[in-house]
Amino acid sequence: MTRSRARSTDANARGRLARPRVAEARGGHGSPLRVRQTETDLAFADVEWGSPALVRVLQGQKQLRRANESLAARPGELLYLPAGTRVDVRNVPAQGAYEAEGVILSLELARYLPPRAEAREREQLQKLRVAEHEELDAALTRCLEAFERGLPEAVQRSRLLELVAWLSEAGIDPFVAASDVRLRLKRMLGERPAHPWRLPDVARQLGMSDDTLQRHLRREGTGFQQLLLEIRMDHALMLLWTTERPLAIVAEQSGYDSPSRFAERFRDRFGVLPSELRRRR
Repeated sequence: MTRSRARSTDANARGRLARPRVAEARGGHGSPLRVRQTETDLAFADVEWGSPALVRVLQGQKQLRRANESLAARPGELLYLPAGTRVDVRNVPAQGAYEAEGVILSLELARYLPPRAEAREREQLQKLRVAEHEELDAALTRCLEAFERGLPEAVQRSRLLELVAWLSEAGIDPFVAASDVRLRLKRMLGERPAHPWRLPDVARQLGMSDDTLQRHLRREGTGFQQLLLEIRMDHALMLLWTTERPLAIVAEQSGYDSPSRFAERFRDRFGVLPSELRRRR
């Protein structure tokens, strides 16, 4: 798998390419997604969405591209990204900033839904106009409110299930997801990126032998330690972009006791120090 990097298309900003995080739900039944970016025209290559997500653009424009397919969303539009989606993402600011919010859905929510009558093909990227899906947009607002207010988990779950119901009304099934081993593994490790994961323990949780797991990963062109490092660095990238946590805390929550070791690994992967990336916000 080729490592990609983020790049700024501003002629005055020599930003290097960096492969952004795998976007997935972090515990519970879902996670809020909030992004504000002030650097001019920043692009991310080969973003992988490990969990389904619904994104609302508030300011600027989000552009998605893969192969010969491309979508662009502006304020007043929603983007649905199914699990397993890999796209190039370009966030284009307007009036000095790009801003978006949304929800990443955990596949655990599927346990609370009736069984499907028949299998369906995996969903595709979709753009939805808020004017045509006002109830879906309102359900998204209620989900974000539940997260922001720290409402009880049962309330958060019920609002997320309402969102799933309105997605269904729009013809979208969020739980028609990729089930390949690599994606399952990314979801598992991504729930606790700082945990001292060991391959035998992970293989057992996936219901397979060590050798079988290693064979699956080799077919994907990766290995266990390489994948774990990727997940930790991607998690750190999201924390740096979306929180104000001190760098030492970001390092710890990404599996590193040593901030200097963390900074070195981060620079090796993304071509920029964590402190430099934080200043770009």
